[in-house]
Amino acid sequence: MGMARTGTLDFIKTCVAAVFILFLIFRSANGKKSSDCYTKHGRDIYSAEEKCTPSSHTKLSREHKNLRLVEMEYKLSKLQRDLESTIKDCNFGRESNIQQFEQKLFALERTLNEERQKIKEIRNNIEQLEGTAKSYKDKDHRTREMCDKLKLNLSSLHSKTQELEKKFMEKLDQSSQANDRLTESLNTLQKINTDNQKKIDHQRELIESLKRDNSKLSEDVDHLSTNLSEVTKNTEYLKRKTADLDRKVALTDLNIQDIVACAGFVFIIGALFIVGVYAYRKRTYQVKETTTSVPQSNAVPPEPSLRQSKAGLHTPRRFPVSRVLDNTVGIVSFGESGSDLHREIIDSVTSKAKISVKFRHTKVRREDEISTIPPSKIVFVFVDANSRHIILENPDQEIGDFRRQSTEAILGMGCDVFVLYVRDEEVPGESLYHSRLTSIERHQLLSSLRSKNRVLSLNLSLSDYQRRFLATELQKAFN
Repeated sequence: MGMARTGTLDFIKTCVAAVFILFLIFRSANGKKSSDCYTKHGRDIYSAEEKCTPSSHTKLSREHKNLRLVEMEYKLSKLQRDLESTIKDCNFGRESNIQQFEQKLFALERTLNEERQKIKEIRNNIEQLEGTAKSYKDKDHRTREMCDKLKLNLSSLHSKTQELEKKFMEKLDQSSQANDRLTESLNTLQKINTDNQKKIDHQRELIESLKRDNSKLSEDVDHLSTNLSEVTKNTEYLKRKTADLDRKVALTDLNIQDIVACAGFVFIIGALFIVGVYAYRKRTYQVKETTTSVPQSNAVPPEPSLRQSKAGLHTPRRFPVSRVLDNTVGIVSFGESGSDLHREIIDSVTSKAKISVKFRHTKVRREDEISTIPPSKIVFVFVDANSRHIILENPDQEIGDFRRQSTEAILGMGCDVFVLYVRDEEVPGESLYHSRLTSIERHQLLSSLRSKNRVLSLNLSLSDYQRRFLATELQKAFN
C-alpha cells in the first residue's frame, strides 16, 4: 500500500512539473504579466474586468489573457501548496508506514528465519525419513527374500511332514500288528501260565502223596532192615547149624549143598530188596526236585534263604538255647541289601524312646551263620518284601525254611523277637501290619508272634502309631 502511494506522488510531481514548464513557456510568449487587476487577497477576476473602461477593449483582451495567466498561476501556486501539504502528509504517512513496514519486515524476517529453520528441520527429517525408508526398503527386500526362503523351506517341510506322516502311519500299522501279536502271545502265555499253575498244583499234590509214600516206604525200609537183620541172624545160625551138622551128623553132600543154596538164595533176595528200596528213594527225591521247579518265563525267583537252606531240607539243625541275654538291641538282616534302612528304622524308634542302648547288627546269609546271632534282650528280625509275600517259610508249602529257623533259634535263646516286613505298602490307621497279609494268621509261628503284637509291616518308615508302640516296648525293656 505504501509503495502504491509513493508511485502516485511521483506521478503528481511529474504532472505539476510539466504544467509549470508549459506555463513558463506560455508566459514568455505573451509578454510581461499585469498585476493591476490582481490583488494578494484573491479578489475575483470578473470584478477586475468590470473596472476596465470600454476604450481599452483590446487592451482588456490582452489583460484578460494576463488575468487568465495570473489565475492559472494562482491556481498553480495553490495547487503547489496543496501538493506540498499533500506531499508532507504523504511523507509523514510514508514514514509511519515505513516504520510499520519495517516492523512487519522484521517480523516477516523472523518468521522467515523460523520457517527456514523449520524447513531445514523438515529437510533433515525428510533426509532421515528417506534414510529410514531406504533401510526399510532394504529390510523389506531382505524380509521378502527370507519369506521366499521360508516358503521354500515350508514347502519342503510340508513334503517331509507328509512323508513322516506316511512313515508314522506305516509304523503305527506295524505297531498295531505287533501289539496284536503281543496280545495273542500274552493270552497264550496266560493260558500256559494257567496250565503250569494247574500242573504245579497237581505236582504239589503228587509231592504230598510222595511224602506220604516216602514215610510209608521209610517204615517199610525199617521193617525190611529188621527182617534183613533177622535173615542175617538166621543165616549165621544156619551156618553154625550146618557146621554142627557136619560135625554131628553124617549127611550126604547133596543135602548140605541144598541147605547152603537155600541160605544163599535168601541172602541174595534180601540184598536185591535193599538195593531196590534205595533206588526207589533216590528216584522219588529226583522227581520231587523236578516237579517243584517252574518254567523260567513264569517262575518267581526263589528267596536266597530258600536256595541256601535247600540242602538241609530233611536234616534240620539244632541250635543252643541256654545262653545269657545281653542288655542290647539286636538287628538281624538276611543279606546286605537294605541293612542300612533297617538300622535307620530302629534309630528312629530309639530316638523316640529317648534311650541310650547299644546295637548289635547281624547279617545272616547262610544257615551256618544262624549260630552267630548274639543273644540280645530285644531282637528285630527284618524281612524284605517279595512277590509272594512269604515272611517266614512254611516247610509244608515252600522248599527251605532259612528265615523260620533263624527266628526259632532267636526265640530259643529267650530273646523278645519283633518281625518287621519292610518295603511293603504303608499301613493305614492304628495298625501294626497290613490286613492283606493273611499269611500272618495262617503261619503257626507268625500267628503266635501276632498274638503278642510282635509282627509289623511297613514301607520305608514306621507310622507314628508303630513308632510309639515300639518306643514304649523299648522303654519297658530297658528302664
